[in-house]
Amino acid sequence: MTHIKEKPHKCSLCSKSFPTPGDLRSHMYVHSGSWPFKCQICSRGFSKQTNLKNHLFLHTGK
Repeated sequence: MTHIKEKPHKCSLCSKSFPTPGDLRSHMYVHSGSWPFKCQICSRGFSKQTNLKNHLFLHTGK
């Protein structure tokens, strides 16, 4: 596993930096308020599908 120390991808709205373009893209949902992955049970939104899957465990236990 490689740890990336450089964070060349900078948010133009808050100056937070990220190691990959994908991480920056996910972060931009914070500013836009548009969450592409929605929980079908409670309607909570997430920027990453993995975060939605982890959240679903709270509802289903699996």
